[in-house]
Amino acid sequence: MVSIKDNLVKWFIKTIVLPRTHLMDNPGFLISKVSEKGMDLHLRSLWIPEGLFVEIENKIVEKFRSEGRQALYSAGWRFGWRYGIVANFANIHQVAEKQLLKNMYLFIKYVTCIWAREYDYEPDIKNKTFRAKSRDFIVCDKNGIGHLMSEGCPGGYFAYLMDDATLQGTHIKCQGKGNEMCELIFAPAEVLERQGIKYIKETNTENLELGKEYRDINAVRKTEFEKYSFSDLINSGVFKHRENYVMYLDERHFHCEASMIDLLETEIQKLGGGEDLMYDVCFEFGKKLGKKMAQEKYSASTYMSAIGWGDILVMKKSGKTSVYSKYFPWTIYSNKLNFIYFSGIMSGMLSGIENKDIKLKKKDANIEEGYLTVTLEEV
Repeated sequence: MVSIKDNLVKWFIKTIVLPRTHLMDNPGFLISKVSEKGMDLHLRSLWIPEGLFVEIENKIVEKFRSEGRQALYSAGWRFGWRYGIVANFANIHQVAEKQLLKNMYLFIKYVTCIWAREYDYEPDIKNKTFRAKSRDFIVCDKNGIGHLMSEGCPGGYFAYLMDDATLQGTHIKCQGKGNEMCELIFAPAEVLERQGIKYIKETNTENLELGKEYRDINAVRKTEFEKYSFSDLINSGVFKHRENYVMYLDERHFHCEASMIDLLETEIQKLGGGEDLMYDVCFEFGKKLGKKMAQEKYSASTYMSAIGWGDILVMKKSGKTSVYSKYFPWTIYSNKLNFIYFSGIMSGMLSGIENKDIKLKKKDANIEEGYLTVTLEEV
């Protein structure tokens, strides 16, 4: 079994920070630089507050039960497969097994730096099966669910590497349910069924491409409204780096390619009342965070810009609040979204800061200027 747990911070600085494979010094933008199969790509990323994903999973499962579990898992699985596509990872048919295992090790080591404290895995390439143990893996160690990040996301990623859409991931044990560590298996459906292991199924690999407009729309531009980058907020101590955790006002954040949010919203749309529930969860989380921000005199727009949501301006007119974001992270799903996550957490933070409820909803979103702008308006 391959164990990843030692000297992670030192490795992260040497391998990720110093070579600048992740650019975090531009206000409004977080960029992951990917070079695979002879191509250089810049992918938009976000820092996501873990506690919000914990609550989203809790409330979605509580209200929608099996349908909610399916939506969460599907979003994660499709994200994992999509990330393999857009990051140009080589699959089992494109490289020798030795190189495939090396690529897998480096990717999982990077993920462990920001998603877990420890991750041990045992790959069986011949049978397309992976067993894993993790400690303090994001989200599931808090709620015992983990369909989105610890089952779905690596499940889709391993399925992509094996070029087998029947490959699924599921917990056998979970730290969030009282076990010492999480134990998971990722394997083709027939293997799971033969062993009598319950799992959630997702096999849809359609509409997961990057999009030909992606590079131009998401190109880094100079901001007009916000001047502080994520790096600036790290250097000033607003964000704190504790071991391999990134903290903001005692809230752990994790790094993730931006399409995770869009794929989650796409699946939540399929649940009757799902968008309303997700908005409410984001609002309540944002409101609690906003109250803490008010005590420190922190700005909601500076925070959201620094963690990757574009160049943000908060405006007041005739007693009504509106929010405008230039250079919002664009994906091929953007034209079908109501931006529930963004509008919910932004509404909540402003409500907490101003100590009164401010409910913002999408007014407009367009790419007419060559980049995505999103406008929210108080309702």
